[in-house]
Amino acid sequence: MNSRCSQLPYTFDDLRNDVIMGREIHFLYEGKEYSISHSSRGSHLCEFYQDDYTFSTREELLTNGTIAGKNVRDIWPHVEVTAIF
Repeated sequence: MNSRCSQLPYTFDDLRNDVIMGREIHFLYEGKEYSISHSSRGSHLCEFYQDDYTFSTREELLTNGTIAGKNVRDIWPHVEVTAIF
């Protein structure tokens, strides 16, 4: 796990850098667990144990990914990052 997980704040720019590098991010938002991960099919944004949203590119996930109808960038100040792999 990356030690930056415990640093405050973990900004959207930090997230962007880690996602572009292919890291997996786990985080909490409004009491629910989410992850950003990557596979040969693309980049994925999902609530744990739910269907995922797959994006063709990592940048597309960062630009178009939403949770509870809100863009990831907009909710990012309100998340708690729990793990970075």
